[in-house]
Amino acid sequence: MSAKNLKPEEKLQIVLEGIREGNIAALCRRHAIHPSDYHRWKEQLFKKAKEVFNNSKIKKDPELERIQKEKERLERTLLDLTCELQL
Repeated sequence: MSAKNLKPEEKLQIVLEGIREGNIAALCRRHAIHPSDYHRWKEQLFKKAKEVFNNSKIKKDPELERIQKEKERLERTLLDLTCELQL
């Protein structure tokens, strides 16, 4: 099978296998892919991994933030009213 015909899941499995085994030449022969394809996939995987683990690049959902702020406001109000009732 050509490297172009591999599904993303298959490419991921090959890269992970290469990381575990370390013998890239044998891995590429076994999967009939060119080493440059393997190294390109690995580089792409690591590049995306940095984005995944970099919290500053994660886009926050504005609706979720609005709901969180409203929840905090309601909790403060509830606390204030509870204190007033106890007095």
